[in-house]
Amino acid sequence: MGRPHIKRRVDHPPAWWHFMPDNRCSEGKVILQLDEYEAVRLSDYLGLSHSGAAEKMGVSRSTFTRLIRKAHKKIGEAISLGKEILIIGGNVRFQRDILCCQSCGSIITYLYETLPPGGCPQCGSNSLLSLANRFLMKNKGV
Repeated sequence: MGRPHIKRRVDHPPAWWHFMPDNRCSEGKVILQLDEYEAVRLSDYLGLSHSGAAEKMGVSRSTFTRLIRKAHKKIGEAISLGKEILIIGGNVRFQRDILCCQSCGSIITYLYETLPPGGCPQCGSNSLLSLANRFLMKNKGV
């Protein structure tokens, strides 16, 4: 029996989780795990070194390198073969959450597992959707 996987740190949930070819005739789906998404975000978008990105995620450099290789292969497959990309799954814990106000559309970022003060800062509504909870519920099959 192998070692249990530790939860990998992901700064915040992605605002978008589904990408589809423009012609709407996709040739299947590719599942990008949340930790693979975070590896791409840290390395390719933010330009961190593998060592720096690994530290942010709380994994070893070699684990990070495996994650980024898997992510690049999946993204390359999706782009080359016209497949949809879904960002779901993975053994992760979020550092921050993003809330979307369902009344006015405002976006609020806050530390995960701490409650934001009062409702939406723009309109005062309590109708806030947690993107982190959306991903965690998808992982539980809801």
